[in-house]
Amino acid sequence: MPPILQLLRAPGIVASWGVAEWADTLPRLLQAGMGGTAATIIAEAGVAADQLPAAVGRQLTAAAIGSEAELRSLRWELGEVVRALRGTGIRVVPLKGADFLLRNARAARGRKVSDLDLLIAPADLDRATAAFVATGWSMGDEPTGKSEGREHHLPVMIHKVRWTQLELHYQVVAEGGTIGLDVAALLAQATLQPDGVLALLSPEDTTLVTVAHFIRNKRFLSAFRDLFDLRQLVAEFTASDADFGSRLALRAERLGLEAALSRAARDSTALFGLLASPELVAWAGKQAPALAGGSPLVLIPDGATRPPFRTRLGRIGRMFARLRSTHPRGQALHAGWQLIAGGGASDE
Repeated sequence: MPPILQLLRAPGIVASWGVAEWADTLPRLLQAGMGGTAATIIAEAGVAADQLPAAVGRQLTAAAIGSEAELRSLRWELGEVVRALRGTGIRVVPLKGADFLLRNARAARGRKVSDLDLLIAPADLDRATAAFVATGWSMGDEPTGKSEGREHHLPVMIHKVRWTQLELHYQVVAEGGTIGLDVAALLAQATLQPDGVLALLSPEDTTLVTVAHFIRNKRFLSAFRDLFDLRQLVAEFTASDADFGSRLALRAERLGLEAALSRAARDSTALFGLLASPELVAWAGKQAPALAGGSPLVLIPDGATRPPFRTRLGRIGRMFARLRSTHPRGQALHAGWQLIAGGGASDE
């Protein structure tokens, strides 16, 4: 079994690891954006920092600190969303990392985030966009796939001062794929928060959004983390409600996602061990094979692939925004050039 799976299944094992295991695992974790996640679960397993090689400890600590800063920024942006939409009657549903953060789920701990994803009723899109523009956001480029009718969110909005990114989704996943999610059904079951703007998905729907994200993106690096998120969500929700697995399966059937859920449950089990809900495991085992694909082992990061150039440019832009607040223009430009030229900076 690859060491990265050993760590994510039973993080206490790293107390006995040497350089060879970490040399194989650390690049894979960082490539998947799971360095902070690993740091969190290793600490929760009772492994002290001085039990790890010094260089590994520094990398994991850096990832954890970076995640903490990103999550703090994300929480701030949620507050800014409330400020922008208060009094409009528009409800928005945070998705993925923002959802996990809002409900204080385990899947948010150590998480690497890059933008804020919000699900909104299609009828409210124009008014919401106008409200965000009025509070400092501007519309970016047209998203890939929009011209073919396959896109599921508006062009990314970027704040003119903070350079943070906002995606307004009118579908959970891109249209034209093997699955879809009924937005009206999700919004109907979401619980409005005291602020009158943010609404929290039901535990079942939060889990199914993760499943849908995995199915739609199972050829990309994010699929590996989606399956680990599924494991964490099922464990947390089952711990507080023993019937969660049965209700999740029923909800998947009502939304036409039984094939997607069974595939995700099987792949997550293959990578990380049995899910915490015996009822869900039994239900998934009874489903007919569907959504055929390769072995889930192909989803394990190889530790070598560099992020797309567009992604690196986004990081460079955010770096410039931070530098401009503390350095003269010339120093900020010099630091940016060092990043572009590869002068000691990394993509992670």
